[in-house]
Amino acid sequence: MPMKILLVLLPILFTLPAFAQAPAPTPLEIAENRVINAWEALESAQGVLNVAIQLEIEGIALPVQGAGPFAYRNHRGKRLLRIDLDGNISAPAISPTGALPVQFQGLFDGAVAHMMTNMLFQTTVMRHKPKDEDLALGGDALFKALHEDCEVRLLPDREVNGVPCYVFEARVREPGDDPLEPVKWTLCLAKDSGLPLRAQGFDHRGREIFRAFMTDVSLNPLLSLSRFEFVIPPGARVVEGDDFSQLIPLPR
Repeated sequence: MPMKILLVLLPILFTLPAFAQAPAPTPLEIAENRVINAWEALESAQGVLNVAIQLEIEGIALPVQGAGPFAYRNHRGKRLLRIDLDGNISAPAISPTGALPVQFQGLFDGAVAHMMTNMLFQTTVMRHKPKDEDLALGGDALFKALHEDCEVRLLPDREVNGVPCYVFEARVREPGDDPLEPVKWTLCLAKDSGLPLRAQGFDHRGREIFRAFMTDVSLNPLLSLSRFEFVIPPGARVVEGDDFSQLIPLPR
């Protein structure tokens, strides 16, 4: 055997055992892969989404609560999502007599995201075209987004409305200065579908500032594509971008 070939082969031969004995996947990797596979197999879903947010804009505390139907469909590789919420905002500084009613609709048609609020006699539509890397609806995209910004660990399993779930904790590596931006997330992802049946966000003081949970979930129902078409209502104020504060019509 020529010496040159031998010198090339020797390092490869000595490293073959390392390739043959790949490390076993960790419990976190096993759970993530199972959730990803379940999400990829999910064709559609619908149910009721409940949301509570401790919102504050320009020094005004605005606790938000809402509930309403959600619908999801995987159509030829495009992830379609629609959420319709009815709720209220407790805003003593604006309405001392009681809570302000608010309606919210969020719709992603596979290319453009529309978010609409109806409150304070004003309908506002925010239109945004996310980049591919921002679309973390579930599965592999969700875990990729989490691992880019957070330290992720697996917590003990739990059931949400009788559905077994994997529980993941994600702590943001470099928290920002925004007190409304969660620095820790707890996600309960269904083992049978990959759906986030429960999600909680906590601030730097450990307070829960975001909570969402799903009820009455049905898997793989027949959903019309027309359900995921957005029509801007007449007279609506339309803004571009992803500044969510624009959805609340406060004086600026």
